Amino acid sequence: MTLPDSLLGRNKHLHLMHSNICRILKISLPLFLSPLAGGPGTPQLAAIVSNSGGLGSLACAYNNGDQIRSVIRQTKQLTDKPFAVNIFVHDDHLESQFSSDERKLAIDRIRKRCIPIMVELEAETGEQIKVENDTVESFLKKFRLPSMEEQLHVILEEKPPVLTFTFGLLSSDWVQRFHSNNILVGGTCTTVEEAKQLESLGVDFITVQGAEAGGHRGSFIFKAAGDSTNRHCSCIELETLLMDCLSVVKLPLIAAGGISNGRKIRSLLRKGASGVQLGTVFMTCKEAGTHAIHCQILQTAKPSDTTVTSCFTGRSARGYCNRIVDYLESFDTEFLPFPYQSGITRSISNHAAKYLPALRAADFMQLWMGQSVPVKHNMRAKELIELLKTEWLESDSLEN
Repeated sequence: MTLPDSLLGRNKHLHLMHSNICRILKISLPLFLSPLAGGPGTPQLAAIVSNSGGLGSLACAYNNGDQIRSVIRQTKQLTDKPFAVNIFVHDDHLESQFSSDERKLAIDRIRKRCIPIMVELEAETGEQIKVENDTVESFLKKFRLPSMEEQLHVILEEKPPVLTFTFGLLSSDWVQRFHSNNILVGGTCTTVEEAKQLESLGVDFITVQGAEAGGHRGSFIFKAAGDSTNRHCSCIELETLLMDCLSVVKLPLIAAGGISNGRKIRSLLRKGASGVQLGTVFMTCKEAGTHAIHCQILQTAKPSDTTVTSCFTGRSARGYCNRIVDYLESFDTEFLPFPYQSGITRSISNHAAKYLPALRAADFMQLWMGQSVPVKHNMRAKELIELLKTEWLESDSLEN
């Protein structure tokens, strides 16, 4: 896909797409790919965004050290341009905060809550849902996140150009170690207070995640201490949050949440963002690893079909509001801590995807998406970026 003839004469204005973040990261477009953890993100997609002038990103939060090493090396074979590696900040010792009896009671409580949904699914499909009767210890081992310390050591050894993180703050020691190895560091905020803490930590840029963003909320300061559920998670609209952060933070800010076209990109840059981060709009690209049912819903859903819920993973995230969300959120019961809640809901999602027609299966699946839906394309990522640039230039031309 190429720019239309009417725009070829305006290529001299492409410098307007540059910002301070382009100079810092050595990229030519202030366009970032959201990490897209859980399957949609791939090395191929990240490399194409980087090769097109933006900053591709690898979702490595669920990967152990060996897996991270592999995807970084694979990406380096696909691009010689800058790209980012993204991880979740988490406590490697979360389980030690609860007694064995407390953990067993919590797991049993959530399992019992899901029984009516499972009975409904089994009756409809005629197949039994595969549920392993794990001991508490084996359940926790199966679904815990990889060691963050191991992840960080491998990333430091492999030296990708950029490290980004969400869900909290890295230690200042780790930030200094990455800087000492010429690796730039970026964090995520959902409130002004979080942005101020990230700036004090010494990161190079901050992604400002508005309420419209799909997937997990990057919050780490909660209304109720220690609670990361949707009931206490910050959900401030992007433009409001961006303007508030610009008034107190001097670092480059990357706007994220509900961005679907070049006109919106231009608007946010004009309002002071140094760059933009897009995720949902890339999920239907041919290079993405998004499940076919997920893609189908992305192309038909409306912004009002999305909601913020913690019922799938135990941490608040924006996704498709469906039957299982309505059911589990109807109880005034806390879910298992992230990521252990997914150990309960994953078997339901997998069963639905395997045995039900697409639209019915979507009622029981974890389908992250932002409020930029519907995504009316399945083009290649390079074509999408060209389209965004075209819209960007056209909107600039109309105003001038």
